Amino acid sequence: MPSSFKQLEFEKQLDLTRIREFRKLGNIEILEELYEKYFFLVFGLGLKYFKNRDQAKEMASLIFEKFTIEAVKNEIPNLRGWLYVNSKNYCLTELQKSENGNNLTSKKDLVSLDDYIYQHPLDLDKRIPEPIKSAISKLEIKQKDCLNSFYVKKLNYRQISENFNIEIEEVISLIQKGKKNLELI
Repeated sequence: MPSSFKQLEFEKQLDLTRIREFRKLGNIEILEELYEKYFFLVFGLGLKYFKNRDQAKEMASLIFEKFTIEAVKNEIPNLRGWLYVNSKNYCLTELQKSENGNNLTSKKDLVSLDDYIYQHPLDLDKRIPEPIKSAISKLEIKQKDCLNSFYVKKLNYRQISENFNIEIEEVISLIQKGKKNLELI
């Protein structure tokens, strides 16, 4: 048992080091790599509570957004624990809001997690396809500016924040909301 405890402590320190690196550089890819390590835990927890892939995917996306905002503000000494607590709280809150919390969906929706790894089209390709460029032009100005700065000009959050004179938290939120709006368009 002691070696597994040491491994967990090592992982916590490694995660904290990466978060500090993000806070210094403002490079979102650091947080994306960190989150990817725990994605299946967050997504799996969502499946356990919601028994619905779409709700679990939505929850995992919202938890990532909350994680990025929190990482800008504070160091997170125990990322795995933080993700678990925030994911569970989100699930419980949503189930309490739901009118039919006990009868969401059937167990047939619970297939292999490997079948369902979601990535936004902007994150998949180095070039932005023409239909996505067209959809970006239909977004709110701030969202459009942040998405173009992040994906086309390859600026990090801090640089975008300085260019547009807005808080880093707002930059993160505008990019996440812009990506979500692109899916709707």
